[in-house]
Amino acid sequence: MYSPRLARTLVAALAAICSLSLAQSAHADVTKCKSAVIKASAAYAQARSKALQKCEDTNVKKLFGSSVDCATDLKVVTTVGKARAKVTSTVTKACPGSDCADIGFPATCPTFEASGTCNAASTDCAGIATCLTCVDDAAVDQAIDLSYASLVDTDPKDKTKKALNKCQSAIGKVAAGFFAAKSKALSKCWDKVNKGKATGPCPTAAEAPKIAVAAGKISAGILKACAGKDKLIGGSDVNADLSPTDIGFPANCSDVDPVGGPSCAGTITGLQDLINCVTCVNQFKADCADGIGAAAVSAYPNACKGPTSPATPTPTATATPTAAPTARPCGDGSDPQVCQPDSPGFACGESFACTNCNCACPSRVEFAGDATSPNSILDTGWTGISHRAPIITNGDVSVSLSCAASQRPCGQCSITGPIANANAGAGQLDNQRCSTNPAKRCTSDATCQARTCLGGGPTEDGTPCTADADCTPGTCPAAGTCAFYFGSALPLAAGGVTTCISNTFNGPVSGTANVETGEAATAALLTSRVFLATDVDRPCPQCVNDPTVNDGASSGTCGDGARLGLPCDGNGSVPGRPDFGTTSLDCPPNPSGIIATLPIDLSNSTGTVTRTLSTASPNCAGSTGDKCLCNTCNSPSNAPCFTNADCPDPAGAIGPVCGGRRCLGGSNIGGACSVASECPSSNCAVPGEAAKPSSCADDTTTVNRVMECADPDGDSEGVCTIGPIDQNCSIASGHAQRGCMTDADCGPNPVAGSCKDAPRPCFLTGGGTFQAAGKNDGTDTLIARGMADPPDRDVANPTLGAIFCIGPTGSASINGVAGLPGPGRVTIQGTAVGLP
Repeated sequence: MYSPRLARTLVAALAAICSLSLAQSAHADVTKCKSAVIKASAAYAQARSKALQKCEDTNVKKLFGSSVDCATDLKVVTTVGKARAKVTSTVTKACPGSDCADIGFPATCPTFEASGTCNAASTDCAGIATCLTCVDDAAVDQAIDLSYASLVDTDPKDKTKKALNKCQSAIGKVAAGFFAAKSKALSKCWDKVNKGKATGPCPTAAEAPKIAVAAGKISAGILKACAGKDKLIGGSDVNADLSPTDIGFPANCSDVDPVGGPSCAGTITGLQDLINCVTCVNQFKADCADGIGAAAVSAYPNACKGPTSPATPTPTATATPTAAPTARPCGDGSDPQVCQPDSPGFACGESFACTNCNCACPSRVEFAGDATSPNSILDTGWTGISHRAPIITNGDVSVSLSCAASQRPCGQCSITGPIANANAGAGQLDNQRCSTNPAKRCTSDATCQARTCLGGGPTEDGTPCTADADCTPGTCPAAGTCAFYFGSALPLAAGGVTTCISNTFNGPVSGTANVETGEAATAALLTSRVFLATDVDRPCPQCVNDPTVNDGASSGTCGDGARLGLPCDGNGSVPGRPDFGTTSLDCPPNPSGIIATLPIDLSNSTGTVTRTLSTASPNCAGSTGDKCLCNTCNSPSNAPCFTNADCPDPAGAIGPVCGGRRCLGGSNIGGACSVASECPSSNCAVPGEAAKPSSCADDTTTVNRVMECADPDGDSEGVCTIGPIDQNCSIASGHAQRGCMTDADCGPNPVAGSCKDAPRPCFLTGGGTFQAAGKNDGTDTLIARGMADPPDRDVANPTLGAIFCIGPTGSASINGVAGLPGPGRVTIQGTAVGLP
């Protein structure tokens, strides 16, 4: 029987189903349209780059007089014209009803740098296609110009000019290859973000290794063509005196800022500067070329915009406009000042005064590392045994900030420091201490020039002295300087050996930071004093029974060390290592236990930091035919180095050699040598453990082997795939610093499974024989992943990344276990606070 009510119900249900279906279809169409825009832009940029590079390379190989203008060359114009037409057809075909107005793309095309030529309307498919190709043209052309701006006039009879042209050709090829590789990686990443399969910004951790590999090819390709005998720089003949400007390369790199990295600006005086410039500028160009394609998914990078470009809001999933705010916060937000909707409306930290809806730029930044974060980790040496060590808490560091602007937006500012922590002894580490006696607080060197007893009991400690006999049983440290300490003493234990590390800043800290984006890059040198310990559970002296750390009250007692039994204020501890207790600068190790004073270059960035093996890397002494990432210089300083260029020229005719031999003792100690006879009463050798790529159980006697250090999780943390297997106590056991064979070694009263088996960690620097993928892991690049975090009310949570080289200690057991000399890597996630 027919029922009007039932019919109406069915009609309503069908309408609802159709409505839902149409909504899903519309969403799918928008996603498809954005995907087409992303892919079309990347494909066009890659096609234009390839066409121009091929044309310019042909010019390099011809006589100068027969070169062509590649911008108007018929073959290039035809190829690029077809690619440009494909952008329009691809976007128009993929977008819903050929309507591109509702996909979140900026209504006005954001221009590229200062060109001002791209900022036309982009509210339909044709406008978007024009915007894509305009920005891509500008980015690609500037990248090509860097490599081919000034050609060398080739003379077939001139050996030098032929070598220079070969070098220039290599620069252009590897630069274009890197641009294409990064563009492809970014395009795939942004497409995943568009489809909800990944979270931006791009590149993510999944793409970074591929980009790093491509960057490594820039270095390897340029060094192969431009360095060494009969080539541009570094040879033994007349051509060694030539510089990058001899091939028409600019004397200064472009002042552009890749996303998540420091500016490319800098003087180009040598080949490594040239490599850095080519890599950095092409990073930036790829960021901008792919950034415009992704402008419907994520805001076009501010660094890519010119001064005439309008602000680009972050696009939303739909085109539904949001209501303009009636009030915007300025200050801590608890009592926000009411601002007009069109005012800047800056959200400033609670310490800043709000005036006319704006506030001053920060004058200083305080950074405190979060030792509990899984991103705060230290890897030491090439064996892998000393990898993945946690850091110590309360490593507070303060720096000054100087910005060109007086009010927001502040943009990029200069960093100088370190400076004293403002709340030292009132919640923060009292970080200014004497370099030879960390228990002695100071504000100037004058305090540390006056020698006073370290330890010796309550009646001697701190009293004037001239020799150790005045402080028995303590010591009388030499006059020192007023230094800034980087955290309290750091306990380390691995492989049955233990050390206590004291870190001070060696000289000023400098760099740049962007107040709005949170991006930062800092140059910092440390002096690490290494003390040998004997107790795996107590590597550093402990401050016992102090109820509150860094409160300025010496309520604890030094349990051992140079000030045994004397008062202390606890400073920090290592999460997951309760046996290590609380360490304190008031409780330094006994001075007699020092086994090394190591220089550490802790220059760091909130971006991805990489070090790539190349032909300039030192040979591995313990692995025939391989290259290792770092060693020490053949000079008395034993300075750590990545290449010969890092080393001073020692006396004699040998020259600077990273990993070269020197006299280990005798009357010629530290002198560069070739044979033992040059070292009276000593040996001619390299100090420390003979370097290998890793401790992984591959055949280190076979060249071009497949390396057994792999990255199964794609997180740049390598593991040995076929061994060795290490056994260590679990964190849950409370004794994670101990090695073990059974659960009983992790007692007392260990729970079942306390003794854990795990493959040994390793660095993904596979020896440097530079084979294709599948050989030597296909990488040869060490990566430290920093991460910027845009501040919210002047508080951010960035991750700092650094890669450095560590020299050997005076202990053969420590060198052997850790693998020293060798690379080091650290990432530290923490909290950065901008203050007036």
